[in-house]
Amino acid sequence: MKKVVDKFEEYILVLLLISISIILLLQILARYIFHNSIVWSEESVRYLFIWSTFIGIPYCIKIGNSLKIMQIIDLLPNRFVAVIIYINKIILLIFFHNNEYL
Repeated sequence: MKKVVDKFEEYILVLLLISISIILLLQILARYIFHNSIVWSEESVRYLFIWSTFIGIPYCIKIGNSLKIMQIIDLLPNRFVAVIIYINKIILLIFFHNNEYL
């Protein structure tokens, strides 16, 4: 079941990215070739981008793909890499905790 949900998230993210690209391409063509802009394109791309962020962040955390500076980590000994990975997970836990009681 977990693989089905992961694949569904991947397909949704790809669909959102393709939709953003197509809408932006149509907006560019409409503005510069036909000298007329599409009214709904900017707002729809904004909302598609927001939804791709809302779906993409949990997916990236789930597969362990977060922003990292690998050049610095590769220079460190394995012992320090394990400590940095542990600190990274603690920071992610603090940053993305459920704050409904605040």
